[in-house]
Formats: sequence, structure tokens, C-alpha cells
Amino acid sequence: MDRPPESREPLRSELLREVNDRIREVGEPSQAAEEGLEFLCECGGPGCVEMVMLSASEYDGIRLATRSVLAVGHDHARV
Repeated sequence: MDRPPESREPLRSELLREVNDRIREVGEPSQAAEEGLEFLCECGGPGCVEMVMLSASEYDGIRLATRSVLAVGHDHARV
């Protein structure tokens, strides 16, 4: 049985969060600290492929606050 698109958004957001956690985990420490790393937007929108550049400390701060990585202007009410 196929799920309606709106019910897939939370699952997509959870998957993107896991991918981003892995990016942070394996990211080169010097690059993560100086230049930052590219993370995926976690808005869960079906067509969203936006990338968000964050330093390691910015990413860690987002996770500590239990927030989601979101591209500028993306809806965070769904995540």
C-alpha cells in the first residue's frame, strides 16, 4: 500500500537527519571547523534538495537544541 505524500514527510525528515549525523561524524575535522560542511535540508519537502553550509559547532548547536537543519525560507513546522 502506497502512503500519501504528506505522510512521507516525517519519514523523509528522519532519514535526512540520519544522513546529516553521518556527514558530521565522518567529516574531515579541519574542514568542518574552518570551511564547514554541506548538510541536507531536513524540511522533508518531496522535491527539496537544498544544501546548508554549517561549521561543526553550528551543526552541534542545532542538534543540542533539538532543532532541524533547514535551508533559508524552508518550513520548519513540518519537522
